[in-house]
Amino acid sequence: ESDLADDTDLFSLGIDSLQSTRLRASILKDIQLNGNTLPPNVVFEYPTIAKLAAAILSIRDSKTVEARDVIKEMEDLITKYSAFPNMFLVPRRRPSPVSLSL
Repeated sequence: ESDLADDTDLFSLGIDSLQSTRLRASILKDIQLNGNTLPPNVVFEYPTIAKLAAAILSIRDSKTVEARDVIKEMEDLITKYSAFPNMFLVPRRRPSPVSLSL
């Protein structure tokens, strides 16, 4: 049995796409959203209880949700994929010209 905390990623607990669809359907059935609806990928976009709750409240109240800092996420990706430790450029060797005459 796993511990479910507000910040636990639901997918790390084994939730798959079918279960996320069922979770969304349950939310739509059980929670009044004041005429609003949840996007089909809401569980993927907000994969923790805390983020999902914030998204639901925001959608219900028609506010914009920013569950993650996209700029920080992009900067982290740039840093991660731009660092090449122990890498150096090696000049390319050009092949010697080949004479095609017989």
